[in-house]
Amino acid sequence: MKKIAILILCIVSIQNIVLAQNSATEGKPNETFTIAFESGLMLGHSESYYPAYFSSNISFLKNFNDRIWIGGGTGAEVIGKTFIPFYADLRVSPFESKPFFIYNKIGWTICANKNYTDGNEDNYYYGNMPHALNENINTSGGFMNEMGVGILLKNATYKTSISIGYRHQKTNDKVGDKNPKTYENSFNRLAIRVGFWF
Repeated sequence: MKKIAILILCIVSIQNIVLAQNSATEGKPNETFTIAFESGLMLGHSESYYPAYFSSNISFLKNFNDRIWIGGGTGAEVIGKTFIPFYADLRVSPFESKPFFIYNKIGWTICANKNYTDGNEDNYYYGNMPHALNENINTSGGFMNEMGVGILLKNATYKTSISIGYRHQKTNDKVGDKNPKTYENSFNRLAIRVGFWF
């Protein structure tokens, strides 16, 4: 009988400790990590050889009370060639009762396949870049910045996002081997993405 009474007292004590800890943490920021996987298109310049660029990013974010997310990310973006971005990522939900958020990604891209020989006279990547057929072209990445707004829909185990933003990107093309000429490319696109946050 004494053992049963002691066991009941222990269970009640543990329950009280757990409840006390839960009540002590209420109101504190929820500091957890979030992984956001997003894919979509970067649209613009209908006369370009590649009018719709594909983009897929993954961000690793520190979550503060489901209102502020800070972190960084990478991914792959196909803009004629494959570019890999590395960026800092900031997201803020300004309204506690509304599912809207604003975001900003700022960083640098590198080109995964730098060198190629252009044998297609109709092929150009960012604008009017004059070059002869079969001339070697060395491409490098550059500064990137993207800012926009989105809607975040919460589910039981994950969140779904739909976002639209303005993307500014710089790249460089060095054309030729003997007397190379460098062309700086700058393009601006409308980025539309669908994402899943875990």
